[in-house]
Amino acid sequence: MMRLISIITFFLMFGTTLLSQTSVDWNEHTHQFGNVKVGEHLFFNLEFKNVSEIPIIINDVKPSCGCTSFDYTKKPILSGETGFVKVEFSPKSTGPFYKNVSVYFENLDPQ
Repeated sequence: MMRLISIITFFLMFGTTLLSQTSVDWNEHTHQFGNVKVGEHLFFNLEFKNVSEIPIIINDVKPSCGCTSFDYTKKPILSGETGFVKVEFSPKSTGPFYKNVSVYFENLDPQ
Protein backbone atom coordinates (compact mmCIF):
# COMPACT_ATOMS: atom_id res chain seq x y z
CA MET A 1 0.00 0.00 0.00
CA MET A 2 1.53 3.35 -1.03
CA ARG A 3 1.75 6.16 1.51
CA LEU A 4 2.38 9.83 0.95
CA ILE A 5 2.83 13.02 2.88
CA SER A 6 0.25 15.70 2.19
CA ILE A 7 0.51 19.27 3.35
CA ILE A 8 -2.04 21.96 2.60
CA THR A 9 -1.06 25.53 3.31
CA PHE A 10 -3.69 28.22 3.28
CA PHE A 11 -2.61 31.61 2.03
CA LEU A 12 -5.22 34.17 2.87
CA MET A 13 -5.74 36.84 0.27
CA PHE A 14 -8.19 39.66 0.67
CA GLY A 15 -10.53 41.57 -1.62
CA THR A 16 -10.13 45.27 -2.10
CA THR A 17 -13.52 46.81 -1.27
CA LEU A 18 -12.32 49.31 1.33
CA LEU A 19 -15.19 50.46 3.53
CA SER A 20 -13.49 50.71 6.92
CA GLN A 21 -10.69 49.19 8.95
CA THR A 22 -11.53 45.49 9.27
CA SER A 23 -9.79 42.31 10.25
CA VAL A 24 -10.22 38.58 10.81
CA ASP A 25 -8.50 36.21 13.25
CA TRP A 26 -7.76 32.78 11.72
CA ASN A 27 -7.49 29.68 13.91
CA GLU A 28 -4.45 28.64 11.84
CA HIS A 29 -2.91 29.30 8.43
CA THR A 30 -1.25 25.95 7.73
CA HIS A 31 -2.46 22.40 8.17
CA GLN A 32 -0.39 19.23 7.81
CA PHE A 33 -2.26 15.98 7.20
CA GLY A 34 0.82 13.76 7.64
CA ASN A 35 0.93 10.34 5.92
CA VAL A 36 -2.21 9.52 3.95
CA LYS A 37 -3.28 7.00 1.32
CA VAL A 38 -3.74 7.81 -2.36
CA GLY A 39 -7.43 8.54 -3.01
CA GLU A 40 -8.20 9.20 0.66
CA HIS A 41 -10.61 12.12 1.23
CA LEU A 42 -9.12 14.55 3.74
CA PHE A 43 -11.09 17.36 5.36
CA PHE A 44 -9.92 20.45 7.20
CA ASN A 45 -12.08 23.18 8.71
CA LEU A 46 -10.38 26.58 8.67
CA GLU A 47 -12.20 28.92 11.06
CA PHE A 48 -11.98 32.66 11.53
CA LYS A 49 -13.54 35.36 13.69
CA ASN A 50 -14.63 38.77 12.45
CA VAL A 51 -12.83 41.17 14.80
CA SER A 52 -13.93 44.27 12.90
CA GLU A 53 -16.89 46.53 13.62
CA ILE A 54 -18.71 45.79 10.34
CA PRO A 55 -20.05 42.61 8.69
CA ILE A 56 -17.75 40.86 6.22
CA ILE A 57 -18.64 38.51 3.38
CA ILE A 58 -16.56 35.86 1.63
CA ASN A 59 -16.65 36.80 -2.07
CA ASP A 60 -14.71 33.84 -3.40
CA VAL A 61 -12.50 30.89 -2.49
CA LYS A 62 -9.93 29.67 -5.02
CA PRO A 63 -7.98 26.44 -4.53
CA SER A 64 -4.68 26.03 -6.40
CA CYS A 65 -5.75 22.79 -8.12
CA GLY A 66 -8.73 20.59 -9.00
CA CYS A 67 -7.88 18.02 -6.31
CA THR A 68 -8.99 20.54 -3.66
CA SER A 69 -12.66 21.43 -3.16
CA PHE A 70 -14.27 23.68 -0.59
CA ASP A 71 -17.34 25.04 1.14
CA TYR A 72 -17.58 28.27 3.14
CA THR A 73 -19.85 30.54 5.16
CA LYS A 74 -22.28 32.11 2.66
CA LYS A 75 -24.01 34.64 4.93
CA PRO A 76 -22.49 37.89 6.21
CA ILE A 77 -20.29 37.35 9.26
CA LEU A 78 -21.20 39.98 11.84
CA SER A 79 -18.73 41.58 14.22
CA GLY A 80 -17.65 39.02 16.82
CA GLU A 81 -19.08 36.06 14.86
CA THR A 82 -17.12 33.18 13.36
CA GLY A 83 -17.08 31.80 9.82
CA PHE A 84 -15.41 28.85 8.15
CA VAL A 85 -13.79 27.55 5.00
CA LYS A 86 -14.06 23.76 4.80
CA VAL A 87 -11.45 22.23 2.50
CA GLU A 88 -11.39 18.71 1.04
CA PHE A 89 -8.21 17.31 -0.49
CA SER A 90 -8.12 14.05 -2.49
CA PRO A 91 -4.56 13.08 -3.53
CA LYS A 92 -4.39 11.13 -6.78
CA SER A 93 -0.68 10.25 -6.65
CA THR A 94 2.17 9.77 -4.20
CA GLY A 95 4.62 12.37 -2.96
CA PRO A 96 4.61 15.52 -0.86
CA PHE A 97 1.94 18.10 -1.69
CA TYR A 98 1.80 21.81 -0.98
CA LYS A 99 -1.61 23.31 -1.79
CA ASN A 100 -2.94 26.86 -1.52
CA VAL A 101 -6.45 28.07 -0.92
CA SER A 102 -7.06 31.80 -1.44
CA VAL A 103 -9.97 33.42 0.40
CA TYR A 104 -11.35 36.73 -0.90
CA PHE A 105 -13.51 38.99 1.27
CA GLU A 106 -15.79 41.92 0.58
CA ASN A 107 -15.46 44.78 3.09
CA LEU A 108 -11.97 43.69 4.18
CA ASP A 109 -8.89 45.82 3.87
CA PRO A 110 -5.83 44.03 2.46
CA GLN A 111 -3.55 42.94 5.29
